[in-house]
Amino acid sequence: MDGATDKALDLGHYGRMLWRRRWIVLTCIVGVLCATVVGLRYVPSQYESSVTLLIEERQPLSSQIEEVLGGMRSSSRGTREEEEERLSQMIGRIRSRPFLERVVKILKMTDDPVIREQARDRQASHPELTREELEVRLVVQSLQKRIQFGTVGSRLYQIIIVDTDPQNAELLPKWVSELFVDVTIQKELE
Repeated sequence: MDGATDKALDLGHYGRMLWRRRWIVLTCIVGVLCATVVGLRYVPSQYESSVTLLIEERQPLSSQIEEVLGGMRSSSRGTREEEEERLSQMIGRIRSRPFLERVVKILKMTDDPVIREQARDRQASHPELTREELEVRLVVQSLQKRIQFGTVGSRLYQIIIVDTDPQNAELLPKWVSELFVDVTIQKELE
């Protein structure tokens, strides 16, 4: 190999090059900072609130006695599959339109002037629905997108709701969880 091409790395050379072009570097930094500040100014704040539910499985007395006496609980599926099935049932029930319509009506979320204006604009394309029904449907569609679910542990499920209004972000998980518990108890009683 030729010794002329093997030069030592000169960091001072790169420092001098940056110093000569400092205005370009500073202009880029200032531009990025300004764009970030302007972008953050127009992005609405989002508030996240969550509630954790402990859902215990109710077993008939005979299976509990069998478990105490040393018998194996007959289950064709593993606990992981049962957890996933329970979570999917909970998601389906909470994201259903009838369930969320009850939440919307309880919290009177259709009183928002923006929602009323959107419903008025869509009234022409849906003449079979009243404006009140359109308002409820608009809020329900928005809620369905903003509700997230997760598992925290065994039989522990988390409902997370994101909203731009801090009061709604605080109230929604509370009412969704309370209504979910009420609906679940009603289903079990039936």
